[in-house]
Amino acid sequence: METALQFGLLFLSFAGWGLAAFTVLKMNSAFIPVFLLSAVTVVLFGAGTIHFLPEAAWALYVGGFVALALFLFFAGRGKCALDKKQLLSPGAVFFAVSTIILMILLQGLYFIHYDNFSHWALIVKEMYLMDGLPDDSTVITFQNYPPGTAVFIYYVLKFVGYGESYALMAQGLLVLSGLTALFAFTTWKKPSYIIMTCIAATGLFFLEFHRIYNLLVDFPLAMIAFTPVIIAYYYRTDWKRSIWTTVPILVLLILIKDSGKLFLVINVLFITGMMLSSVWKKEKGWKKTLAPGAAAAVLAGVPILFNLLWGKYTETAYRSSYAENKFAITPSKLFDPEKGSEFIQTLLLKMITTFINWESTGFITFLALSAACVAGLMLFRIYSRSIPRMLIYTFTFLIGAFLLYMTSLYLMYLFLMPEKEAVVLAGFGRYTVTIILYTGAIGMGALLLEWSRIKQPAVKTVSAVIFALLFLTPVYLNYDQTARPELQDTVRAKVKPALERIEEDEKENARILYYSPKSQEDSGYLHFLATYEQLSENHATIKSCSNDVQKKQFRSELKKADYLVIVDHDNSSCLTTASLDADGIYKRDGATFKRLQ
Repeated sequence: METALQFGLLFLSFAGWGLAAFTVLKMNSAFIPVFLLSAVTVVLFGAGTIHFLPEAAWALYVGGFVALALFLFFAGRGKCALDKKQLLSPGAVFFAVSTIILMILLQGLYFIHYDNFSHWALIVKEMYLMDGLPDDSTVITFQNYPPGTAVFIYYVLKFVGYGESYALMAQGLLVLSGLTALFAFTTWKKPSYIIMTCIAATGLFFLEFHRIYNLLVDFPLAMIAFTPVIIAYYYRTDWKRSIWTTVPILVLLILIKDSGKLFLVINVLFITGMMLSSVWKKEKGWKKTLAPGAAAAVLAGVPILFNLLWGKYTETAYRSSYAENKFAITPSKLFDPEKGSEFIQTLLLKMITTFINWESTGFITFLALSAACVAGLMLFRIYSRSIPRMLIYTFTFLIGAFLLYMTSLYLMYLFLMPEKEAVVLAGFGRYTVTIILYTGAIGMGALLLEWSRIKQPAVKTVSAVIFALLFLTPVYLNYDQTARPELQDTVRAKVKPALERIEEDEKENARILYYSPKSQEDSGYLHFLATYEQLSENHATIKSCSNDVQKKQFRSELKKADYLVIVDHDNSSCLTTASLDADGIYKRDGATFKRLQ
């Protein structure tokens, strides 16, 4: 009940800022969620770099209530007109309803996924406990990874309390805020358009449904990346409004992940094109081009400034240099990728064959959405004898964006990623789904906008059925992903309660040895899990004790340990000779270990 009240107060604070955006900035209510959450994150990030993160969080939180109170005051005096139909638009209702559904779905969940413990949940936990951006006092390994989503999650947890399911809910808000922008052109007068947009949003969400159960940032990046394109088109005749609406979103893109810089470039090119088109329709000439050019400089310059700010912060916050980071872009990597000739020669072909995978949901969805685009072009060619120029320009832009993204992916594997990971195209599935979501959202949005203008009922109905079947492809393929991941029967189900019991034993900074033969092929999962749970590197993991070298290592680590956690027992001589006869927690008692009750 207390948590529900805290969430309610947080949403009231958000509502205050949202009403300010709606009444003062005259913003489309479908854009308010993504604009507001982006602006909050950007402000908090900037404050965090100068060590004022908690103060900024409180200022934003209280400021929301002040904005709400001012709105109610002026509305009560009749000085603040409110268009309820515009405020309670289909987009606003979609965001509210989907937020409630998502919170119910995520309630009570715990982190299980590998990448949560290696970085994404770890940085959230560190930030929450230290009340600031991470520094060298933390156990964060990937120190140059931008902290965008973690900053927003910190803000939510700051006022509702720490909880892993609450962190998932916070990231879910970012995802839903992006999807809400798809409803920008919908109205209650066109219910069929609302239904089709809901279908499109559902298809996009289901493509990566399982991502809502972890804090990996690829999903929120993709869901937010396409929104500047929709906003720019919506405000195509008011490019000044387009700029200040999209700037915080563009900044957020580069704060979420380094690949957000590529989406920054793509989006800035699109927005600049929209601005030039708007200006040149009235009057051409170099003087008329100066203003959009300056606006484009602002669109690119502000995010770049924040990127430099993050670089400066990491230089002062961490002892290690930027070049030591895993994916750092350095001259040595660019001039000498340190990859074998066979890898270089086969990389492009390997990427193509990996992408064309009939067992991949992403590839099949790519085909389905491509088919929807082709069907749409054929429909308008037959129905109106001409293809809308907007669709031609949109699909041309999407093809260019897709090719540019895949080219950058090729260069990343060639120059930046270590060869051991590049050989297996590590993360390729996640990376390609990101661009499929980006292009898919924009393509579906453009198709539905033109579809909504069809007057003939029969044509509109038949095309709606075709589009709906294709848009829902990810739902058919990924329906089984909706199952909630349970903690039971996982390694964490044993490690988490063991550490809670050790904490109750009141021994500070205890060194813990974990023994888990079943973790031999876990790629470091147990190590990262232990680091996350302890927020310390004061632990060791032994995964086998079958030869002399391993036995020697076990004895050496056992001598240094205060506690031994046997995650799974394998009757190894290392355990039996030390009278460690079952799974559980053992505490040092002189030279021996006794089971902790």
